[in-house]
Amino acid sequence: QWSALNYMAAECNYGGRVTDAQDRKTIVKIMGDFYTPEILDPNYKFSASGIYYCPPDTNIEGYLEYIESLPLNESPEVFWLHNNADLTALINESMSILRTAVSLLPRGGGGEGKSPEETYSEVAAGIQEQLPSAPFDIEAVIRKYPTDYNESMNTVLPQE
Repeated sequence: QWSALNYMAAECNYGGRVTDAQDRKTIVKIMGDFYTPEILDPNYKFSASGIYYCPPDTNIEGYLEYIESLPLNESPEVFWLHNNADLTALINESMSILRTAVSLLPRGGGGEGKSPEETYSEVAAGIQEQLPSAPFDIEAVIRKYPTDYNESMNTVLPQE
């Protein structure tokens, strides 16, 4: 029964969206830590620190209290990855941003071209033209659609 649950979650739900065979194997392995008979043991933890575990059977308020006690940004340990995995992801993201910034620089060459300031101004003006003319009142959106665990759209709407 546990292997069937793991198959449903890892292969059908997540695996159906992953095309790389190695990534699919990784998902199956990670999900195996969650879909296991050991989860019934109250001492079973999903991470070495013990922060992540299956809460005891309770009512919805108890589950929400547990969820709200979790860190806002999960650490790599929840996936049994080394803490350097987070560092590697941040470095890769920084490098991507820097590559994009460098790609906006002029490519050299002779003659009189535009200054970097003119190029940036043109790009910014192009972006500005694509934005709606009246700015959104984010505070009004948050007041009208407060974060609600029963309605995921309320969480996403202010972010979009």
